[in-house]
Amino acid sequence: MHYRRKNYDMIIPLSKALLARDLRVCVLGKDWDQCEDKEFLESVMTLAIPHSRYPGIYARSKLFLCPSLQEGGPVSWLEAMACGCLTLSNPTGFPLELRSGQHGSYL
Repeated sequence: MHYRRKNYDMIIPLSKALLARDLRVCVLGKDWDQCEDKEFLESVMTLAIPHSRYPGIYARSKLFLCPSLQEGGPVSWLEAMACGCLTLSNPTGFPLELRSGQHGSYL
């Protein structure tokens, strides 16, 4: 499958695993209409909203997952931390600055 967004191979199975545990999943970002996995799209909330609205989503969330494999930041990881979310990230960008488990951030 070809997608326009990054790391679908991790995002989709991870989302499905969370859904199987009766958790709600919201995926932020655009171009999800290009995703060929219709079961995935029907089971998660996808939001293509302005970045300025992300903190409101983070403030209502318990966990922020960042499955990106290469990031200079990610700024969204810092914003989610500031909003009180536990964060789970691949070891890339800013998350590498903390030890796993420090400040509610895990690699």
